[in-house]
Amino acid sequence: MVPTLLIWSLAFKLLAAQTCNDWYECHRVTVTGGSCYGYAACNLATITAATAKCRGYAGCNLATITSDTANCRGYAACNLATITADTANCYGELGCNEATITSDTADCWGDYGCYFAKITSTTVAGWGYHSLWNADIEPKATTLSVTLFGYEAGSGLDIRCSAGDVCTIDCGDSKGCIGTKAYCFSNSECDIQCDDVANCPTLYSSETGFPDPEIWNKYYENQEHKKNLPDDDVFPLDYPDNDDYFNPKPGVISLNLNMVWVLLIVLGFVLGIGLCILNIKTWKNEK
Repeated sequence: MVPTLLIWSLAFKLLAAQTCNDWYECHRVTVTGGSCYGYAACNLATITAATAKCRGYAGCNLATITSDTANCRGYAACNLATITADTANCYGELGCNEATITSDTADCWGDYGCYFAKITSTTVAGWGYHSLWNADIEPKATTLSVTLFGYEAGSGLDIRCSAGDVCTIDCGDSKGCIGTKAYCFSNSECDIQCDDVANCPTLYSSETGFPDPEIWNKYYENQEHKKNLPDDDVFPLDYPDNDDYFNPKPGVISLNLNMVWVLLIVLGFVLGIGLCILNIKTWKNEK
């Protein structure tokens, strides 16, 4: 009985800390408490973890992530992902490319780290070069703090501050707000900190002569402009976007790491039962 309990305990620990190391290993599966290190390892997966770790190239491509902390470290690690977390860390180049992020804190560290991302948060920081290039940010609740430390971190960035919101924008000292646009509607409060006029965002508000309808017009015009950017203005990415891309060749058996663990667990379970039966027979013979 004891060996069986040990085997099941080991099985529970392995499954609770699932690691997806291989190409396409956890494609379209639910990953609990796992890490996605292989190329597109968790493509289109549903990931639930205290800390979600996406490190491979496009490791969590198109994944749905719910966690306390989401770490997107690989190149395009969380490309097109939907992230709901207390803290989202976009470390790798294009780490959160075109991701949809809802968080308390979003840190865009890598170059183009939050490229074209849609961010709803309380605190957002752009550390890398063009880290929030053409991104969109709005408050999660009623307060928002955006800090742009990286060189031209906010190029093409749109920040929307609606009625009742209090938004602070710190442009840093690396031309972080060049190309940034702030849309501050009536009854909102926008505090913009920039070292010189050239480093300040373009401000659309009643203070700059724009009533709310005109602010909306400017916002939607800019959104359409982003959709119609020429191909050479869009960062090239070669990432998987459909199931056919991954299907193994006919006749090829793909044995990934998770399958090996399952086989070992089943084998151990069978051996455990066998040992229990053997012990019972030995005990009866001794009597």
